[in-house]
Amino acid sequence: MQDYTMQQVRQVNAELRLFLGRVGEALVGRRNFTAEDVRAIAGPVSAMAPVVSQAKQLRAASGELRKELEIYAQNLAEMDQAFERLRCVLLTRCAQVAARRGHLETVRLWAHTWQQTQ
Repeated sequence: MQDYTMQQVRQVNAELRLFLGRVGEALVGRRNFTAEDVRAIAGPVSAMAPVVSQAKQLRAASGELRKELEIYAQNLAEMDQAFERLRCVLLTRCAQVAARRGHLETVRLWAHTWQQTQ
């Protein structure tokens, strides 16, 4: 049972590291981070629910598993920080879009006024 759990935790850690890479790429503008990416993160995290509920016993039973669970916790903390940075980027982009939309509306009104004077 511990071997299966160890394998599962390692797999989830690998997937979370991959997702952290994707978020990092999105933060520097090299790729889009989509709703599908967020949904894909939910899978490994929810798969860890039974393991997390037994984490205290598992840590006591195996030092190697304790280390993997600590890595999992670290990955979650990094994911939380990455999502906060991504949220800031998205809020900034929304503000930029709103400003551009306002500018376009001003140009539209100016063009309409100019047409009336012709």
